Amino acid sequence: MRSVVVIWILGAALACQPDPLQDPGAVTPPQVPTAEPDPGPTWHGGIKQLVATHCSDCHQEGEVAPFSLTSFAEVHSMGSMVKDSVVSRRMPPWKAHRDCNEYENERLLSDAQIEKVQEWVDSGMPEGKPEDEERVETAAVPVEEVVLRADQILSLPVPYEPTQAPDDYRCFVIDWPETETRYVTGFEVLPDNRELLHHVIAFKIPPHEVATIMDLDVADPEPGYECFGSPGGSRPYWIGSWAPGGLARAMPEGTGMKIEPGSKIVVQTHYNLIGSDGGVDQSAVLFQLDDEVEREAQVMPWTNPQWLRGGGGMAIPAGAAEVKHAFEFAPVSAGYPFRRGVEIDIFTAGLHMHLLGRKAKLSIDHTDGTNTCLLRIDDWDFGWQGSYQLKQPVRIADGDVLRVECEWDNSGSNQPIIAGERMTSQDLQWGDGTRDEMCLGILYAAPAD
Repeated sequence: MRSVVVIWILGAALACQPDPLQDPGAVTPPQVPTAEPDPGPTWHGGIKQLVATHCSDCHQEGEVAPFSLTSFAEVHSMGSMVKDSVVSRRMPPWKAHRDCNEYENERLLSDAQIEKVQEWVDSGMPEGKPEDEERVETAAVPVEEVVLRADQILSLPVPYEPTQAPDDYRCFVIDWPETETRYVTGFEVLPDNRELLHHVIAFKIPPHEVATIMDLDVADPEPGYECFGSPGGSRPYWIGSWAPGGLARAMPEGTGMKIEPGSKIVVQTHYNLIGSDGGVDQSAVLFQLDDEVEREAQVMPWTNPQWLRGGGGMAIPAGAAEVKHAFEFAPVSAGYPFRRGVEIDIFTAGLHMHLLGRKAKLSIDHTDGTNTCLLRIDDWDFGWQGSYQLKQPVRIADGDVLRVECEWDNSGSNQPIIAGERMTSQDLQWGDGTRDEMCLGILYAAPAD
């Protein structure tokens, strides 16, 4: 027993001595703590920031979205729907295809952000800890809001209570108060009832079109008049638009749109009554005005004139699931919308179809054989139409061809539901009505400097 004790004491003593195979003067490096494994995305660790940046503008109390997404509990309860909407890229609502061009104030999620949302939902939507927010990089660079001068603020003539469910489209005629020619250099919609308002488009009605518009207004006994497509008249002079999340917009530097004395402003409103208790709206539009600009810009509609005349080639047969039409022309060579030979700078692009539209595209074939995509929408939704300002203007030179192409689905299963009843497929042509269709490019353009 004594020998066992001696051996144990000797072993313990030796264990406390330096290793004879090591330098006796060596210093043992400090132990580095093992990094904690990445817990993956949590609410506080990334998801909260994504939702606040890309979703909550519309998904909050008093806004147009049918449910709120401002807290962990709210997002958790809608997790599967959030994941499906994000992965399919239905939300956030940004229709311009990301491979076409680059635009100001893009509302796109990156592939990495989409994967983060998907991983979070699939892992059970962990909440994480509030201190996790300190390690999260900013989800997106905040959009710098434009502050405009309020040179004119024009409200709807009367408060309006929408009654057509689920969607009520209404146009209101407003007097233009200026007595001298002015140029619109900034535009903003001031929404009143955000819970009802889905989109707003403001149009200029020049003096020679006013009588036509007033006839439409007088013929409708309700405030304003019903206008599903355009406001009427021979040509839509689009000034600006708004949809939920939209901000004030200054026109590209040095440009502006002329409005002559005696003009009218028509404000088209789209109200959506789904999930709403109703109410009234009296929204307004704000204009920043200047007496002169370096380059007078125009909204440049682009479509086949033959289509506008009815029976002119834009036939969409009943039951057809994939109908395509296109129109192309060289605008500079033809002198449209400016003088012949004057090159054109395109700053903003938009597309317009009705309820059966599926895809649309605006592009330029240049004389050197290259092609520029201005705007491409592969999942058309009439409720989310709007204009997209290019990060860099695109020039149309003499001989360049501007092309618009549209595709529709007129199959029976794709018909709109009106007054609770799915409509029957029928032969369609160009027209302003709910059951008609359009194929229209809308460009904000100025003469090249």
